[in-house]
Parts: sequence; C-alpha cells; structure tokens
Amino acid sequence: MDTLLQLTGTLALALAVLALLMVGMAWQRLLHLRWQPVTSQPLQRGDVPAPVRRVLEQGVAPLLELGFRYSFSGSATSALVGAPLGLQYFDAYEHPDGHSHAVVLSHAVPAPQHPFQVQLVTCLTNGNNWTTLNGTRHLAPFDFPRWPVFDDYLPQWKGAWQRHLERVQFAQGRICTDSLEVQRRIATAYEKLIPALVQQGKLVGTGTDAAYRMSAAAALRMAVGLLVGQLRAAWSQRGQKPAPTPAAPPTPVAVPARAGAPAQAAQAVEADLQAYTAQRAVLQGRPRSARSKWLVFGITALLFLLVGGWWMSWSFVPVVLTVVALHEGGHYLAMKLTGYRNVSVFFLPGLGGLAVG
Repeated sequence: MDTLLQLTGTLALALAVLALLMVGMAWQRLLHLRWQPVTSQPLQRGDVPAPVRRVLEQGVAPLLELGFRYSFSGSATSALVGAPLGLQYFDAYEHPDGHSHAVVLSHAVPAPQHPFQVQLVTCLTNGNNWTTLNGTRHLAPFDFPRWPVFDDYLPQWKGAWQRHLERVQFAQGRICTDSLEVQRRIATAYEKLIPALVQQGKLVGTGTDAAYRMSAAAALRMAVGLLVGQLRAAWSQRGQKPAPTPAAPPTPVAVPARAGAPAQAAQAVEADLQAYTAQRAVLQGRPRSARSKWLVFGITALLFLLVGGWWMSWSFVPVVLTVVALHEGGHYLAMKLTGYRNVSVFFLPGLGGLAVG
C-alpha cells in the first residue's frame, strides 16, 4: 500500500511539474512574439485563395441547414509579426431572421473535427456585440471593449448556436439587422484590437520598432488559459467522429466536387498545412535564445533530480538523469544533422526527457 501511495504521489507531482513546465515554456514563447496593428478590408468571394476557400467551404453545409445565407467575405492582416502573407480570410453568413451572423475562418490549430471555426456574432443598436465561439476561446483570450465573448466548449458547434440564441433572447437592447453595419463593426473590431490591448496594458512597446510585445502578466494569463482551454477542448471532443462531408459542395459554393472521406481528409490536411506554415514563420522570426534554452535545461534537470530522488534514491537518480540526457542528446544531434531549427532539450520530472525543434 505504501508503495502504491508513493507511486501515485510521484505521478501526481510529475504531472503538476509537467503542467508548470508547459505553462512556463508557453509563457516564454508568448513573450517572444511581436504584435502589430491590424487592417481589414472587404473582398469578393472569388478573391479568396483556392486552398483557403476549400477549408472555408467545409463550414457551409451546416450553416445552410440552419437557413443561413452568404452575406460577405473579407480579410484582415495578421496581428503577429512574421506571419506569411499576413492575411486571414473569412466568410460571413446571415441568418434569415437577421439577428445573427456566422463568420467562418480557418482554425488557428485545426483538428479533424474542426479544420475551420465558426464565430456567431449578434450586434446590438446600442453598440454592444455578442460573440459565441466553441472550443477556441483559449486561442483568442483577449477581452475587447463592447465585444463580450462566450464559449461553452460543447461537442458540436450547433449546441453553441442554441446557447447563442438563448443569450440573444435576453439581450439588453435592439438587435441590429443591417448587414452593412455588421460588416463595418467586424472590420472595426479587427482594426481596434491592438490599440485596445495597448490601452489595457496587455501589450507594451518594444522600444526598438513599431511592434508590441505582451506584458509578463498578460502572457502568463494566456499561457495558463492555453493549457486549460486545450484540456477543455480535448475533453469536449472525446468520442466525437468527424462529420461526413457531402459528395458535392452545396449551392452557392462553386468548387470542384469531392467525395466523402477522401475530400474531408484532403481539406483537413490543407487546413493543417496553412496553420503550420503560419506558426512556423512566426516562431522562426522569434527563435528562443541559447540562454533561455540552457535555463530551461538546467531547471528541468534540477526538478528531475528532486522528484527522482524523492521517488527512488538520491544516489541512483543522477545515473538515470545521465542516461536520459545521453538519449535525448542523440535525438538532438540527429535533429540538427537533418535540418531542424531551434532545437532544445529538457527533462520531464518523473517521466523522462524530450528533444524538440
């Protein structure tokens, strides 16, 4: 029994240290990102690049089933310095009742179930705007004045649609049904985001260029939110299977017909490639310094010794640490020789080590 309790305690301690390590590394990465003002402009549907168009059109069928109809398209430059092309494209669909719009855009971290994301937006005549997400709030954690954002992390976005309708019923103010006004507010929200974050103190000047960086407190809150949000999103999707893709895109979408599962797999890969390319460009623009890598290496090695010494023995754990270090060092060398960039090694207390790049 004592051995079982000790093993359980060690595992719990290792998981807690792992969570702290993940938050710490995310916090450090967020501090390295650079942010810039955003501009937005309306677009014709045909101006959206074909690979992006194929991803966006996956969200059309469920919207049409609920009666939504296409309203407008647009683009916005990336808020992150170094993102390729610098544009994020979106389509907006209007509900026949006029009380809500559904904005479809590429998912920042796509999954087979969600290569795209849907944002439900309702604008009020008093200037307030309600937005409902589903499973992505941790990827957009900033609070924007007069744009409250809700996310219930439900298994299907249609459930989020029902929650959105319930909230709209209790809206304090008249609902804006002018599609042009909604389009203007969405564009304005993009353009006022960075100035609002600077005013709130969440972004601060770098002192060397026109870009901004996150404050330490804002980066820490976002790092914790990312970890918790990813766990909530994964929990909400347990047991879920990708929805079947129709054999041909519904009207008015004009793209070549694709069939069933192969179409969905190809479109999911396209979404993943788009997100990967964008994230890779941003991270390469702000690589981790050698000093920060050695700091993480040293801290995690010390934690490995402390957890291992408490769990096994203080005389044996240095041997284990040496073996793990040599093993991960082999991965490090192989990654460097095969062209990986920004490679680093760290330890997982009570579990092992990891080489990443």
